[in-house]
Amino acid sequence: MPTLNWPDTLPAAAEAAAWLARTLPGQPRVSGPRQILRAKPWGVVATFEVQAAKGPAETLVFKASHLPLFIHAPRIEHLLMRHSPGDAPQLLASQSWPSHCWSVYRHVSGTAVAALGSLGALAALAEQFGRVQARVATCRAEALAGLPRSPVSAIPAALAGVRRALLDHHVPDWQTVEQRDPWGLPGNLARRLARIEPRLAEWAAELQAGPWPLTLDHVDLHSQNAVQTPDGRILIHDWEEACVGLPFFSLDRLLEDARELDVQRGVVPLHWPGFTSPAEQVVRLAYLRALPWGTLAQRSRALDLALCLAPIKTLQESQVFARAQGWRRSSPEQAASLLAKACARWPALQQAERLAAA
Repeated sequence: MPTLNWPDTLPAAAEAAAWLARTLPGQPRVSGPRQILRAKPWGVVATFEVQAAKGPAETLVFKASHLPLFIHAPRIEHLLMRHSPGDAPQLLASQSWPSHCWSVYRHVSGTAVAALGSLGALAALAEQFGRVQARVATCRAEALAGLPRSPVSAIPAALAGVRRALLDHHVPDWQTVEQRDPWGLPGNLARRLARIEPRLAEWAAELQAGPWPLTLDHVDLHSQNAVQTPDGRILIHDWEEACVGLPFFSLDRLLEDARELDVQRGVVPLHWPGFTSPAEQVVRLAYLRALPWGTLAQRSRALDLALCLAPIKTLQESQVFARAQGWRRSSPEQAASLLAKACARWPALQQAERLAAA
């Protein structure tokens, strides 16, 4: 694993240590950083050692997010601590400015779910996340006020912007690649996107009309963003991109991890036709059973609808992130991968609907 350095685009590590000493109770002695866990131009995650006047030294985790896009993160974590305690890292202190926020958490011992390489651990993560969403959905509306929103009704309209980006930027980028086959993109992609727009609007309206409450959409839920603690609990972290929306969308990334397990075991080919591989079926069922709304069949249908809308939602989010970074556009490779996923899912759902109607 490469050694990470404190980003020179951020305030110095000494300023973070001084902030910890001022902010934590008792003005403890702070040393570090001991280990830099993640470093990007706009943010850093690092451990510091904190020594109070009495008691042993303690390792804490400091996180700085210097994108205005993520300044709501401490509010999300306070919400989780109130309504779903023990399911996310314990937030000890935070401070927000107009352009950035700093937070400090109690260090958690455990193993990343990704490192376990276990279908059981992935299913446990999906089930745990479903319980978190169910708990958050019971909080009062004012607890969610002011947090970023991701309305389902906005997704079909976002497809028009995706099509413009496709024609203006991504197609020229893809043409510099010798083959498009690694992504499985169809040759008539722009035409297929235009044809699917009315259907996407129908799917979004159906999902919006269901008995689904507003809750937290993690946006980046995958097996690297959760740990299994020594006592077997699953703890989910990295909530800074979370927003308020309907359930189901967060499972998209986690299902990719499940499919990859099957690929590694040789159970299915990389491009499994339709929606799910065997491991995906296990993970999605664990998640759906943890949700308390509607029937299992209704929840399964809602998840299928969300998975057909999710690639467009993610593309829109990536464009917002790119603009926040000052980039000209989002990653052409990511766009190709997401559109390939969408083009596999849309006909699969349409075929399932035709069979159900027959």
